[in-house]
Amino acid sequence: MLRAAHGIPGCSVVTSIGANGSDCGLKLSGTGDRWFVAPAEVPRGVLQSGVAMSDVAPGCGDSFLAECAGFGASVLPASPALCPVIGASLPEAARFADGAYRVSLGEHPHYKIPALGFRGIPVGVDARKVIETKALPIIDIMMVHRKPGLGLAGMN
Repeated sequence: MLRAAHGIPGCSVVTSIGANGSDCGLKLSGTGDRWFVAPAEVPRGVLQSGVAMSDVAPGCGDSFLAECAGFGASVLPASPALCPVIGASLPEAARFADGAYRVSLGEHPHYKIPALGFRGIPVGVDARKVIETKALPIIDIMMVHRKPGLGLAGMN
């Protein structure tokens, strides 16, 4: 879905994003094949028993891309039972969605959130809106252990 938006002159929608546990990079529709890269951040969330924050590795994977497509923390109000899993309250879930709407291109015409008055899920992250509003999308991501082979450290 996001690849279809790539290559539109002047368009600031995020069309690619991912991280490797060291760096995080993204592409914008109107900037061709240029990657914008920054150090990956360590996610904060609910830790597994016996795990400390110092054990958590910087974010990695493609969960970031799912958020840009409108699936993840931005639609948490549609699955309130998952709030405790990532350490969020219902008001926080509504705040995550509100922030996503503020930086999105629009709302999906078919995927609706009943708890939000049947609004369409927020789709597409517009980098210009992120800069203007200073509203960073909330990323729902698995937290992995810094030591290879130890697996899951927590959920965010």
